[in-house]
Amino acid sequence: MKKILLTGFSGKKNPSRILIEEIGKELNSTNDLIIKTVVLDSDYEKCENELNKELEDFNPDYILSFGVSPETKMIKLERIAINMDDSSLADESGTIRQGKKIRDDGENAYFSTLPIDKLHEEIEKENIPDRRSNYAGNYLCNHILYYGLYAIEKNNLKTSMGFIHIPIPLRRKEDKNSITIDDLKKVVKICLQTLKDY
Repeated sequence: MKKILLTGFSGKKNPSRILIEEIGKELNSTNDLIIKTVVLDSDYEKCENELNKELEDFNPDYILSFGVSPETKMIKLERIAINMDDSSLADESGTIRQGKKIRDDGENAYFSTLPIDKLHEEIEKENIPDRRSNYAGNYLCNHILYYGLYAIEKNNLKTSMGFIHIPIPLRRKEDKNSITIDDLKKVVKICLQTLKDY
């Protein structure tokens, strides 16, 4: 059975937390999949420690992480994470990192090891606005994708990992290009089915 870890970030109004908590109540492990949902702290160090724990204890085949991109109006499937924290935003502990490498002994960048093109293809079939993206930002979303891929490589794990940026969902569908929380849940389920069959 394949094991899949779904993660979001903490924060009272963070859509990725809401998505992960709600989808966790709806999804059940099956004969084909063991699914675990975890909300990571929006903190540079804590989210690393929490992900390490899941890599060691749960040892997932796939990690699919979610975070919010407030300026976007569509799903963004991230292709790459860079070795740099560079944001004026503080994390939940008040830490600000600008121009700081995530890992001195890491690569300049790591590519997502999930089948991005296939995920994009399957999401498009449901007419949910999405695109493949080459920039995961310079804050916690990029940080956790980079750190996860770094840790997987350094520990010679077989885990594949990727990251999806989600917009702030609307309560109701306004037009074909708008995204609701139900659309986001559908995206998660599409990804799970795709990874199960991959």
